[in-house]
Amino acid sequence: MTTCPVCNSRDMTVKRGSTLSGPLLSENLRVTDRSYGSTALLYRCRSCRFVFADPEEVHTVVRLYTDLVDLDYEATAKTRRRQMDALVDSIFAYRPQVKTLLDVGAGIGLMLEAARARGLAAHGVEPSKWMVDTARAREIEGMHEGTIPHPSLAMSVFDAVTIVDVIEHVEDPVGLLLAAADYLDANGILVLVTPDVGSLPARILGKRWWHYRPAHIGYFDKKSLTHAAEEAGLAVVCRTRASWWFPVGYVAERVTTFFPALRLVHHKLTGSRFYGRTVRLNLFDSWLMLLEKQ
Repeated sequence: MTTCPVCNSRDMTVKRGSTLSGPLLSENLRVTDRSYGSTALLYRCRSCRFVFADPEEVHTVVRLYTDLVDLDYEATAKTRRRQMDALVDSIFAYRPQVKTLLDVGAGIGLMLEAARARGLAAHGVEPSKWMVDTARAREIEGMHEGTIPHPSLAMSVFDAVTIVDVIEHVEDPVGLLLAAADYLDANGILVLVTPDVGSLPARILGKRWWHYRPAHIGYFDKKSLTHAAEEAGLAVVCRTRASWWFPVGYVAERVTTFFPALRLVHHKLTGSRFYGRTVRLNLFDSWLMLLEKQ
């Protein structure tokens, strides 16, 4: 019988059936994948409201991440870095004396780059070999290939741990938070960013919500995310909405997924100076939570 990964309840309902056309592949897990509305079979826990994918459909996810390649993600690294700068600002706002940082699911090292620019000693753990190699080619130090707990970081503790758009990709979110908390100093702070399935955009768009994607196998709302944090011995310091920075052209291309009639306009403007500008995007459908040990 299926059990909720957050609260262990067996009282659940089917939220939506599978829309996957076949088994998950590593390319389905790209950060820049645009298969909006496509997911495995999703259950909704009646107790804590956590929404999660059928374990039988997604049990290979961690292994698939080792082969992940995402060239479009690397191409938008400059603008995506601005989100990491903003998150580092948030860390300093609540922990001015922070000196060390661990980024879980570090991608191509953008958080490490932002943290080191502010004088922090930073390490990152990332399962994708391509992303780790890309970070190293960008001369970003402190990358470790794999997942946490990582043998290279045994006995290490950090003033800050960041988990940015990662927890929705794992089968055991509480286990991830517990492992991350083990790396956290007693007075440290954990930064967590993840989509909010209870948000207004998620409810309005329904099955077409852009965070319904093959790579996302767990969806939190305020209640379930708070419950998961408490299960890991963490308390909420601050809860707000997350922002991203993207080139206008990147955003416009994504919009055509929902409004195909705009493709001609998008094609005509591609390459224009306007499309090269950077825009801050906050759709109020992702949580940014700062947590500390209870």
